[in-house]
Amino acid sequence: MGMEYQKIHACPNDCILYKHEFQEMHKCPRCGVSQCKVKDDDECSSDKNSKKGPPTKVLWYLLIIPRFKRLFANGDDAKDLTCHANGRNCDGMIRHPTDSSQLKKIDCLYPSFDKEARNLRLGLATDGMNPYGSFNTQHSLWPILLVILNFPPWLCMKRKYMMLSMMISGPRQSRNDIDVYLSPLIEDLTKCWDEGVLVFDGFQNETFHLRAMLFCTINDFATYGNLRWMYSVERYIKILKGYTKNLHRPEASIVERYIAEEAIEFCSEYIEKAKPVGLLESRHDERVRGKGSRGLHVITPSVEGL
Repeated sequence: MGMEYQKIHACPNDCILYKHEFQEMHKCPRCGVSQCKVKDDDECSSDKNSKKGPPTKVLWYLLIIPRFKRLFANGDDAKDLTCHANGRNCDGMIRHPTDSSQLKKIDCLYPSFDKEARNLRLGLATDGMNPYGSFNTQHSLWPILLVILNFPPWLCMKRKYMMLSMMISGPRQSRNDIDVYLSPLIEDLTKCWDEGVLVFDGFQNETFHLRAMLFCTINDFATYGNLRWMYSVERYIKILKGYTKNLHRPEASIVERYIAEEAIEFCSEYIEKAKPVGLLESRHDERVRGKGSRGLHVITPSVEGL
């Protein structure tokens, strides 16, 4: 269904992620802190103690490429993803991000990318939140959100199409070390830009090579006032905060609830268009849809007329 996620262990001091060349290590090569939580009475320098216990910090990464494939598998969504190039009013006004001078310049620099209207233009947004909703508790989670700018303006910032791609666990803010946690996302975005991925288009019923680019970042600049886009992001982060049901594992609670919502949304869209198997159709369905004969004047021909 394209709803996979990865739990990647991280150094509590935000030095590295335990993947690639660091995957087999049990201590941070930079600060020497153990990958797992160590009790106070245990020796932190012991290799035996550094291999047991829960991880000190975890990054939750929700894979974006399978989610792009699932998005295009829906015919209605696949059609909306090309609205910026098909049937849109182009009168010189900025009605869509593709009308901006920055994106037009990118299209001129990379004409092969602009040639395929289904290629994705993405925006990245993040903001800290306290999952406990208490000001006297210093705990900061950082969700990483992707906004698909191909959608019409009235859809791209809706809750359904704002994609949670990462959840950086607390309890403290990562600050300038956030680039360490963004590396898995950057790897997938680089793959989508350089190579592309094979995706099935549910609207045109064909397979094509999908490419994607990160067009902009949406930042929280309070001095911009009403000109900033963070209002929609902040409203969505408030929804994510409501997913916290396990106060001991807030990150896991939010991610699991988000994936469950994804599954329900996907199944509801699939079942809505599916034809039931083994169930008899009601004889009143045609009449409800306006195709029945009740209320019409039925003329019975006579024998002489036949």
